[in-house]
Amino acid sequence: MVDFQQIFTQFQQWGVYDYVLPFLLVFSILFAILEKTRIFGEEADHKSKRNINVVVSLVISFLVIAQQDIVQVINIFLPKMSLYLIIVIMFLVAGGLFGARTGGFTKTPLLIAVIITILAVIWSLSPTVGWALPSWLQAT
Repeated sequence: MVDFQQIFTQFQQWGVYDYVLPFLLVFSILFAILEKTRIFGEEADHKSKRNINVVVSLVISFLVIAQQDIVQVINIFLPKMSLYLIIVIMFLVAGGLFGARTGGFTKTPLLIAVIITILAVIWSLSPTVGWALPSWLQAT
């Protein structure tokens, strides 16, 4: 039988979480942004611009993973924000199951959603930037 804990421990020993995954994340997000915005111009030959986007994304991604402080922030921030997004998605699914109308938030519900999202980002970043949170909000 496969021991998944041993597999994940081996990945951690190989540096997958400290180097490979942050590199892939930064590269893919940055490359997608550069492709979408076409910041280096639009030409008929988009392939040459794609090559520039790849090189820029690679360089920035390597520079990011060279800074372990940034990688630690990513490794602490993303799981907490993922938890928040899962909670939001499950809330929306439950609302849909009980007949909530679609069309998005407007006025007061939108303001409440924005405030909750800002609080979730602060909660996610607090351990890495040294912000003190109330004891009931601190992760154990």
